[in-house]
Formats: sequence, structure tokens, C-alpha cells
Amino acid sequence: MTAESRGYLNRLLSWFDTRLGLSYQLLRPVPSYAISPFYWLGALPVVAFLIQGVSGVMMMLYYVPSPAEAYTSTQYIFDRVYYGRFLETVHLYTAYAMIMLAFTHMMRDYFVSVHKKPRELMWIVGMIMGFVTLGFGFTGYLLPWTVVSKSATDVGVGMIAALPPPISSLISFLIVGSGGDSTELLRFYDLHVVVLPAVLLVLLTAKLYMLEVHGISEPTNTAKGTTQIAFFPDVAIYLMELAAIFGAAMLLVSAVFPLTLPPPYTPESASQFIPQPDWYFLWIYQILKISIFEGSRGLPVALSIVTLAFILILLLPFIDPGTTRT
Repeated sequence: MTAESRGYLNRLLSWFDTRLGLSYQLLRPVPSYAISPFYWLGALPVVAFLIQGVSGVMMMLYYVPSPAEAYTSTQYIFDRVYYGRFLETVHLYTAYAMIMLAFTHMMRDYFVSVHKKPRELMWIVGMIMGFVTLGFGFTGYLLPWTVVSKSATDVGVGMIAALPPPISSLISFLIVGSGGDSTELLRFYDLHVVVLPAVLLVLLTAKLYMLEVHGISEPTNTAKGTTQIAFFPDVAIYLMELAAIFGAAMLLVSAVFPLTLPPPYTPESASQFIPQPDWYFLWIYQILKISIFEGSRGLPVALSIVTLAFILILLLPFIDPGTTRT
């Protein structure tokens, strides 16, 4: 290897080292200005994920992922399992909270420009985690096999056909398969309870590591010499307090506003139902309702715009580079 090649390689390794870090201590102290819920908006979705994991495992004891038994097993949880309706409600509401908090965390990070050097890779990993979170919502929505969930999922799956053939074929094979409703439900179940949690845990580990490397982003008006607070036990206790408040809020809301299970899916009931996605995908639904996007020709254009928006957000650190923060 020539000296010039080694120089390029060293610069490349140095770039990754300054972004990922290889020699930073774990559980570094936290600056005093970070003892605020706004600095831990990314931690609360993790708490929601843990609550969903516990409640999801409990529901897996009774749920059967087949079109013939999915609804009846869900109804059994609602009506026959002790606190089953409460369990289902907690699972759904924490899923909603996880999506909302992830979006709030992204917007907060954007407006304080934490995506800039040296946290570009943290932003990208965080955005992929956001996409995975939306994937949880999409795959979990189908599992009860109600007329609401199945009809909305069919619309979402049908939109995939408007993508370019190689992409649509690959996505359809991954999430639907080729075996009809049975294979589709089983694929969604596997994605929801195995694949997506595993991917999210890997991404979470990577992001936590980079957070330890770079530390918490400082506000632009922070004076030098900010007091540092030891992570354990002070910051750890603060995080446990936040988690307890959030968890208590989810339990309280779930107890006060329990879910009602919609009717089961049948082709007859679906023909009388106007499908629409859950609230976190309604913005895509509204784009598709714009008159210029109606029809078979407008759908690919609308989906291309949505895809481009996701790509631009993902690559924001390279679209808005530099170190100057606002």
C-alpha cells in the first residue's frame, strides 16, 4: 500500500473514529443543563418499548396468528383473561405514545441542530429507528384481524404495487409472501414480535454507544464550566423517575379509556367499510386524496414524493452540513 493510499485510509478511519469513538468511557457524567425532560425525549420511547415488550409477551400466551383464530383469540384476551382488556389497552396506548414521542424527539433535535458534526451518524441511526417504530405500528395494526385493521392494511399493501416492480416485488415478498391471508398474517406477526424488535435493539445499542462517545449536545448559549453530574446514582435515579411518571400516566389513561374491540373481518363487512389508516399514517392518506394524485398514474407520483421526503430527512446531516448550530 502506497503512502498516499494509507493517507486516504487513515483519514477515512479518523472520520469514523471521530463519529463513533473507540476510547471514550462509558456512563460519562451528564451536564447539569441536561436534567430536563426535553433532553430525554429519546429515552421515553425506550420505556414505551419495554412496556410493549412485557404486555406483548403476555398477550402472546393467548394470541393465535391465523385468520381463523386471530380475532377469536384477541376477543378471548378482552373478555376472559383477567385484566385482558386493560392489557390490550396499555399495549396500544404505549405504541401510540412511542410513535408520538419519537416524532417529538426528532423535531426537537432538528430545531436545535443536533444532526450536525460530529453527530451525523446518530441522526441517521435515530431516523432508521423512527422508521422501525412506524413498522411496529403497521405490522401490529393487522394482528387483531378486525374489519378496521384488515381493511386498512389491505389498502397499505395495495399501495406497494404502485412502486417500481423490483421494489414492489421484494417488499411484497418480505411482508406478505405468496400464500394469501394466512401467510400475510404470519409474516406480519413474525415481523412484529421478532424481526423489528431485534433490529430496534441493535440500532438502540449503536445509538447509546454514540451518545456515550459524543455526550449530550450542549445548547448554543451554555456558559463554560457547566457542572457535571455523575450518571450513577443521580442521573440514573432521575431517569427512573421519568420512566415511573410515564408508566403511571400510561396505566392511568388505559384504565380511564379502555379499548372497544371492533367487529371481526369478513369480506362482507369489509365491503361496507371505508378503510383509512391509523392516525400516524393519515398524512400519507391525505396526500393521496389530493386531486392531482388520484388515479393509477397519480399514485406512483405521490408515493415517490413521500419516499423522497423520507430520504431527505434521513440525509439531513449531509444536506445541512457544518458545525454552526442555531
